[in-house]
Amino acid sequence: MIKVRFYDIGRDRKTFTTSCPTAVSFDWLQKQMKMFAADISGELGFKTVHGKGTIYAGVQAVGKYEIVTETITNEGSGENGKG
Repeated sequence: MIKVRFYDIGRDRKTFTTSCPTAVSFDWLQKQMKMFAADISGELGFKTVHGKGTIYAGVQAVGKYEIVTETITNEGSGENGKG
């Protein structure tokens, strides 16, 4: 599970943290913005460098995000004690 913190989002400069069950992707980032920042219009773009990123609506920066934690689980590893 990956925790991602969004901050300075939109006019109201919202801040929130959410979890991503898999790798952070463009589609997942876009979905989060639609759920938590519906007031932002225009085509969304995301630029990420070293786990930190900027969110754009058109050419205007409308917020930032960063990967806060990555939790590694043993799900699906076959280590469930059955043998």
